[in-house]
Amino acid sequence: MKNNILKKKVWVVLPILFMIIFLPVTQGLKLTENSAFEKTTFNTINEGTLSGFVRDSSNNSIEGALVRVYFHEEYRENYSDSTGYYHVIDIPICYCIKNATCSKEGYQTDNVLLSIYENTTYDFTLYPLDSCYPSYNGTIGWNGWYISPVQVSFIYNPEEVAEIWYNYNGWRNYTETFTIDEQGSIIVEYYWIDYEGVQSPIQTLLLILIKHHQIQRFNGMFLKKVSDGILISK
Repeated sequence: MKNNILKKKVWVVLPILFMIIFLPVTQGLKLTENSAFEKTTFNTINEGTLSGFVRDSSNNSIEGALVRVYFHEEYRENYSDSTGYYHVIDIPICYCIKNATCSKEGYQTDNVLLSIYENTTYDFTLYPLDSCYPSYNGTIGWNGWYISPVQVSFIYNPEEVAEIWYNYNGWRNYTETFTIDEQGSIIVEYYWIDYEGVQSPIQTLLLILIKHHQIQRFNGMFLKKVSDGILISK
């Protein structure tokens, strides 16, 4: 009889001991999993913003400039107001570098690579198109970069421009469109001469061609899982 009573007590006590010992452990595991999940989802929420001002080379405000931020084969955009202020929202916070462009008719387009988080700021300066400026032809892909070799030509006023010279693997007199398809960071310089022999200041173009999916480092920032692409900026 006593043995039966002892057996019943054991069967009652064991489940209670099990709950006391293992329940806090499992609760701790659940908290750990939830914490990791929250940390992961935080890196992909769309709370990043980019704001700033768009001005010309004389520090005057430019109204109606289009600021566009490319990421993950998408983009967000906003136009500058009468004070030159713009505010792009709904940008994902993640590890990739965003390509931000600023453009307006009559001005040369400006580009910049940025890591964007909450309340990121950047001011754009746009320069008016002069009597001679470059034009690009290629296929645009991921993040607003070109995914094909880029054909470069110059648009100019033939009544003002007598000669155009550019430096791509050596100085050459521009006579026809040329193609850039090298991998890496490439700088192209150019200037033009009018009919009185006056030379314009030398201007530069930065071209970056990235091939293959890989992690690369550019200007101290990581480009993660980059698709084939070329970025051209002034």
